Amino acid sequence: MTSDSRSADSAPLHRRSLLFGASALGAGGILGGTSSAAGSATPPPTDVDPDLRGLLAGSCIVTASDVEGPYFLDLDLVRNDITEGYPGVPLRVYLRIHGASSCAPIENAVVDVWHCEAQGVYSGFAVKGTQGLTYLRGVQLTPQNGLVWFDTIYPGFYAGRTSHVHVKVRPNAGAELTTQLYFPQSVNERVSGLAPYLGGGPITTNAQDGFFDPERVFTLRRDPNGPGILAGKTLVVNGL
Repeated sequence: MTSDSRSADSAPLHRRSLLFGASALGAGGILGGTSSAAGSATPPPTDVDPDLRGLLAGSCIVTASDVEGPYFLDLDLVRNDITEGYPGVPLRVYLRIHGASSCAPIENAVVDVWHCEAQGVYSGFAVKGTQGLTYLRGVQLTPQNGLVWFDTIYPGFYAGRTSHVHVKVRPNAGAELTTQLYFPQSVNERVSGLAPYLGGGPITTNAQDGFFDPERVFTLRRDPNGPGILAGKTLVVNGL
């Protein structure tokens, strides 16, 4: 595998509506009956909103790390909404952070997320013409239940890479998980046919991406109170 050479205001977690306009198809049409990655036999958490439990079911298997890529920026952008007005299919990402040894949520972990916009361009780099911009980047600190969320858009794709979200989890000075999370291929294909994703060139499929890991695919479902998609994943950090 080669390296990836390309690239807050708080609100109650309970059924908060997404703050975006509707897409051309709506979440139901985009998901098209494909709502999740492979199921888990592990019971879902009982200490979070019941509406989220199906998104966060997982196991105590350590989440595989992945390359950071060249477009990480260590910024103090503590916020939930990271869109900065950039267009795309509305997406809310829920991440629950667990320790591998305890299988329990980790409190006060710093969680960074970053990803490209609909045309595959990352913010913050002169080589991309985006120096000084901070769109689609954000940081949250986990509360007692280990759960953070970000309002964003479905990421685009670019040559050699399927749609993905970068995540870095830093529970303390001695532990770190850097990884990438993915989406079901059927949903990628539907999203790629919508504006503003059109015109990005031939889609790079999950199978064509050398970093893709089916164990790190989000569970998805439509937002019951908005036009977008909800995505969830429990991440398990080694050594804790």
